[in-house]
Amino acid sequence: MPIQSRYSTAQIESVMQAVVDTLNQHDCDRELSLMVLGNTVTTVLNQQFEPAQREAVAQQFSAALHKSLG
Repeated sequence: MPIQSRYSTAQIESVMQAVVDTLNQHDCDRELSLMVLGNTVTTVLNQQFEPAQREAVAQQFSAALHKSLG
């Protein structure tokens, strides 16, 4: 059963394109892009989740990332 998101595909793609556009505007190569995205994920985890939740959410995020690679 596919996972249902509360966000529309259009909303996700719009935000994702804005992030990619920003990386491109700053001439980020793949290494810098991954560093920025990784640091952004860490910031979201630290600012929006309680310390007791962070490890589990990071594991879920990591698993979803691996799964998305095919």
